[in-house]
Amino acid sequence: WILFESTPVPLRAFCWTEPTGNTPKAIQSSFNSSSWNLSGHKSFITMGDMAEELVIIANTPDGTPKLKAALVNPTATGVVRQQLTRKIPFVPEVPHTALQFDNVKVSTILDGDGYTEYVKPFRSVEDYHIAAAVIGYHLRVARENSWPPEIVEQLIGMVSLIQGVHASLNDGDINSMQHWSTITGMHALMVQMYKSTGELWDTIGDKEELARWKRDQAFLQVAGKARHARRDQARQWAGLEVSPKL
Repeated sequence: WILFESTPVPLRAFCWTEPTGNTPKAIQSSFNSSSWNLSGHKSFITMGDMAEELVIIANTPDGTPKLKAALVNPTATGVVRQQLTRKIPFVPEVPHTALQFDNVKVSTILDGDGYTEYVKPFRSVEDYHIAAAVIGYHLRVARENSWPPEIVEQLIGMVSLIQGVHASLNDGDINSMQHWSTITGMHALMVQMYKSTGELWDTIGDKEELARWKRDQAFLQVAGKARHARRDQARQWAGLEVSPKL
């Protein structure tokens, strides 16, 4: 599943978060009214240094709050890469960067609403891909360290769940309550699995790998507020009790 089709597909970085936040009201980057050139600042871009093309979400030039998505060449005049001033405490191997745009000519303005048709689907697909990577990683560690067969079987079952979800992504609306409910259930299964394997991790022979896993566990809490909001909406749709806000 991809947000839009292009052949061949370049390596793209999704640029959403700004210094003022990552909600629609927080976005201050905008296209100008005469040429739709882009100006603004994106503050947290995963793999931004490696991208061959940037997907930028910014405000439309007519003053309405509607957001649009655009493709931008990272080498275009007016694009300035900036080093992050804060250190990321987990998965430091994955680079992040910030970008400044000063009247940058965009390659393409993409069809549809930037938030509902790009940001929201991206968050859901991101959750699926992170889950696939982490579950697959756990399965390798479990097999290499002879964890109990029941644990390995559960992990294989979760891999199959991810494969089934991936196959269905093109068959329905990624923003649907059904997909959000699936993400909620998948995340709950992962949390349960992590709790049940905590003591097993302490028995693995590769202590460097153990240290990396303990360092990187916080990664699973990224975007937790948005995920919990989707969970509560999905629970309402399913007629389930919604957790009280803390």
